[in-house]
This record gives sequence, structure tokens and C-alpha cells, in this order.
Amino acid sequence: MNELFRRVMALFFPEHCPFCDEIIHPLQDGCESCIDAIQDTTSCCPYCGKPLCECKDRKYLDGVYSFAFYEEGVRDGILRMKGEGRASLCRNFSRILSRQIPNRDFDWVTFIPMSPKELRKRGYNPPKLLAQYLAKETKLPFRPLLDKTRETSAQHTLSLEKRKTNLIDAFAVEKPSLVRGKRILLVDDILTSGATLEEGAKTLKESGAHSVFAAVIAVTDNRLKPKEKSDIMIENGETDEKTAQ
Repeated sequence: MNELFRRVMALFFPEHCPFCDEIIHPLQDGCESCIDAIQDTTSCCPYCGKPLCECKDRKYLDGVYSFAFYEEGVRDGILRMKGEGRASLCRNFSRILSRQIPNRDFDWVTFIPMSPKELRKRGYNPPKLLAQYLAKETKLPFRPLLDKTRETSAQHTLSLEKRKTNLIDAFAVEKPSLVRGKRILLVDDILTSGATLEEGAKTLKESGAHSVFAAVIAVTDNRLKPKEKSDIMIENGETDEKTAQ
């Protein structure tokens, strides 16, 4: 039934490759050439999510699932999803990401929240929509668990050290009774410094969560030199748009 629905909908609303934006078959998640070109993250540390281990900087996250590095087509797709409001791409990304999550033993799928001001500016919260689609793909229950309690500076505008403190106490658990003893999958779009997801995991565990794993579309490659990272951000307009956390 789901496949038939996707085929019918594609007649009116064609599916687009999230990486190159070309029209694709309704049952594809991306065009074959783009999927084949993705540099997957299977070589990354399963706990911190990075190719060069950063576990010493992680106290609360129990692991990270991702499917690509933040580069080339993946980067372009995320920018279209966020900067151009292409919410439909969340569905494609979530289907691909779901295949990287062999462990389906979670009680909740949730997401990194936005403040009301941020939400009004963007119009929707990409991590929330990613989490909703991911929950559907993995047949796991979805639930908003975190609130953002104060405005913060955009993470990508800050130095690494300031990123680590920018979000301290910025989140709160809406209903602690839903979190106690639970295994939680926390969804965001990109893992850069890891500070956002680490703060979210900290907040959940302080409310009694048993474990918190992260699921993201992409991770930045910490093997790159600082100048290379900066060039990637400038090239894609990240100095003007909230893309990296």
C-alpha cells in the first residue's frame, strides 16, 4: 500500500534526489550515482561518531548513527532541506539513515528542539521531521521530549570552546516521567562539535534516561585541517545560515 501511494503521489509531486536534486523513481531514496558516491561513515567510532575518536569529549551520548560525511552532495542536500525549506527531503534522508540503525531496541525517538523564535524564522524544525519519518521507518514510537528554554547563538558562528558552553542548560525535559529508565534515540541533522547532542543527552540522562544514542544525517570530518573545514562552510553559505551543530 505504501509503495502504491508513493507511485501515485509521484505523478503529482515528483520525488527528487536529495543530493543532486534530479527527479528520481518514486521508490528510490536518491539517484544511483549519488548514492554510490557517498563516503559512508562505517569507519567512524560508533560511540562518538567521528573518524578520529573524540570519546574523551563525550560523557552522556552512548553512541552515534550516521550515514555520510558532511561533504559534496550530502552537504548540498542538507542546505536545500534547511535553507530552502525543502521539508520533503527529510523523508529521503530518514529512509537512508534508518538502514544504519540495526538496533531497534529504543523506547522513544525524539529530536533536538528549536526555540519559538528559531521555529518562527525557519517555519519548521528539520530534526523533528527527520525524527518523525525515522520513527515511521524503524517502527519505533515518536515523542517530543525536550524543550529549548532560552535563545542561544548559532553554533556555527562560535569557536569550538564557545560551542561547548553555548548550550549549557538550554534544554529541559517536558515530562520526566516519560524519560525515566527509557532508551532514547535523539535525532539531529549534523554532528559537528557534538556539543548540541551531548547537551541534549545530558538533559535526558539527568531526568533518568537509561541510554541516549544519536542519529544524524552527516558528521563533519575531523581529519580535515581547520582551513579546509572553513572553506567548506564559506562555500556553502554557513556563515549566514544555521547548518552545523
